[in-house]
Amino acid sequence: MPRKPRQNKVSAAEQAVKAEQAEAAAKVAAEKERLAAEADLAVAAALAEVDAEEELPQMKVSEPKVEEELFVRVKKDGFIFRYNEQLAANPACEVVPESVAFPKGRPPGV
Repeated sequence: MPRKPRQNKVSAAEQAVKAEQAEAAAKVAAEKERLAAEADLAVAAALAEVDAEEELPQMKVSEPKVEEELFVRVKKDGFIFRYNEQLAANPACEVVPESVAFPKGRPPGV
């Protein structure tokens, strides 16, 4: 009857070395995971900081897209003058945009 081949028996020292290597590999993997999570938090914080610094100005919906020329209208008779600070300060006058002063369009020569 032929002999059975000998099974290699792993010594206790080799088992201990393998266990230490597995433990070290687990520690390395855990540290890599911790560092990756820490880096993700740092990136998220940096992006939030950049977003906070770069606030874009908000446009008002009621703002006209094209700037209109201002005029001064006399409240009593409705006479219209080109904008003038002294007339605008007069309580008998009101400042109006071109679209209010000339609703049908500006007459020629004005």
